[in-house]
Amino acid sequence: MRVLLVYVNRSRLHVPPPPIGLAYVAAATERAGHDVRLVDLYPARDPAATLRREVRAFAPDVVGVSVRNIDSASAQLVGSQLDEAAGLVAAARAETDAHVVVGGPAVSILGPAALRHLPADFAVLGEGEVAFPELLAALADRRDPLSVPGVAARDGGAPRGTAPARLTSFVPS
Repeated sequence: MRVLLVYVNRSRLHVPPPPIGLAYVAAATERAGHDVRLVDLYPARDPAATLRREVRAFAPDVVGVSVRNIDSASAQLVGSQLDEAAGLVAAARAETDAHVVVGGPAVSILGPAALRHLPADFAVLGEGEVAFPELLAALADRRDPLSVPGVAARDGGAPRGTAPARLTSFVPS
């Protein structure tokens, strides 16, 4: 599968963290045999336009969006980062019929409820380098995505998920 992984953290309040977690997911996804492209929207002047251009150019089968923060993490400048992430997920969805999957720390914290805020097909909860390649395999084999540990989906409209699998080691296999 062609997989576009997108880092949507755009907060300028603190030192910008690099997309290390998403890089782990990208490496695990490549090891599973997929063609992966990673785009970091932090430096983009117009992140929605950049994302739409990347989706058109790469023509992915799956778009994975990593959402780092729920809010601004600042008591002085309170703000939701989910709103911007939701807009970027919608921008990707407008360009493609590909499955859209959200993950990252904010999604893992929210659990299946993340799908109430983000217009994605699936959410990866917990360790994405485990669950995401397994979700891709389930989609390719036309198996129930909810059979994969650490995946949430809308089941009859209501978000429902499975408990995440945990890494037994931080050493890549």
